[in-house]
Amino acid sequence: MAKRFTDTEKWTKFWFRQLPMKDKLFWSFICDQCDLAGVWDVDMRIASAYIGTRVTQEQALKTFEKQIHVISPTRWWIVDFIPFQYGLNVHGMIEAQSRLAKIAKKRKSPIYEKILAVVYKYGLHDTLPPTLPPTLGTRVKEEDKEEEEDKEEEKDKEGIPDSLDSDEFRSVWGEFKTHRKQIKFPMTDLAVVKMLKRLSRYPSGEAIAMLERSIENGWQGVFELKENQNGTHRQGNSGGNAQTRGSRPAVTAQQAARSLDIAKASIARRNSGDSDPPRTGQTDKTP
Repeated sequence: MAKRFTDTEKWTKFWFRQLPMKDKLFWSFICDQCDLAGVWDVDMRIASAYIGTRVTQEQALKTFEKQIHVISPTRWWIVDFIPFQYGLNVHGMIEAQSRLAKIAKKRKSPIYEKILAVVYKYGLHDTLPPTLPPTLGTRVKEEDKEEEEDKEEEKDKEGIPDSLDSDEFRSVWGEFKTHRKQIKFPMTDLAVVKMLKRLSRYPSGEAIAMLERSIENGWQGVFELKENQNGTHRQGNSGGNAQTRGSRPAVTAQQAARSLDIAKASIARRNSGDSDPPRTGQTDKTP
């Protein structure tokens, strides 16, 4: 069932208040039965049946000559329907067509393109002067202001540190949160606070690289980037076990040197005819 606004103040307006009861009912009927742009397919027989009394076209057009524009004998247009329902001015809509797509996208509805299509279809933009304010431009400015306020509110809500607050970080941060949802681990408010606190310990560029690395590898967490001897980065952990599944722990230079010394000593003993000494826990079984 379609729903739309109704003017609750019409009962106090002189032009409506002085109407006979059947005309009040007729006006309410066509306001409910018109399409999304205010165009009504004229059917006086049906209208009369619903309101319970006979109404003729001549009588209705004489009564509502300022409120109705005749498109054709079978179609009437309620002049103030669009500005009342949507806050749009017909000429403002036409002058700002490029912005209709923006409004439709923000509201996730093609309603505004459909309205404009009806206006053009019946040539209403050529035959009528501007209707009631506000114009589309005013409406868009108000919505742009609301959008900016929403962004500021979102920023304050997340509490992104000043050291990280940049368009690039916000973009990657949004991608990371989307990634978490896609891997079925959406971030709680507490997780957002703690992760932003952790990332604030690093320069903005490094924090961005950490987020991108986690997205690329399908990781749930964010890990520190540690620099190797060749100047490149390897994956590490900023407070947890960063060893990935199936990987081996890194060998330190001291451990590698010790293993090399043991190998050299073993080779030297073999070359001199000596055998390796028994390992710890082994006994000499020579009689």
